[in-house]
Amino acid sequence: MVMYAIKFFMRGAIGLIRNRLELVSYDLKQSRIKLVSILLIAAFVFLFLMLGIMLGVALLIVAIGEDNRVLVLAVLTGAFLLLGVVLTLVLSHQLRKGPRLFEASLSELEKDFQYLSK
Repeated sequence: MVMYAIKFFMRGAIGLIRNRLELVSYDLKQSRIKLVSILLIAAFVFLFLMLGIMLGVALLIVAIGEDNRVLVLAVLTGAFLLLGVVLTLVLSHQLRKGPRLFEASLSELEKDFQYLSK
């Protein structure tokens, strides 16, 4: 009878551990897919925005008369630096507010712990 109880308990514990490991594995896979897609999109965004900005600045410098070129370059430099700072703050906020890694797994483990603590 005692051996049956121990075997029953061990089977349940192994099943619980297996289930949680599968959940962690799924979380890792989803996180990796999301990270790779975000990095790929961010790289293309960066590439095309930089090309557009450089061509736009070149167009403005050519279009503006020679006497105002320094002023135009100074204004555009200030605007780009300000935009860079604002976007850095936005990115920092987005990274802090995102879900924690393994959030679902940790939640399930906490539920298991509460259940077993009773």
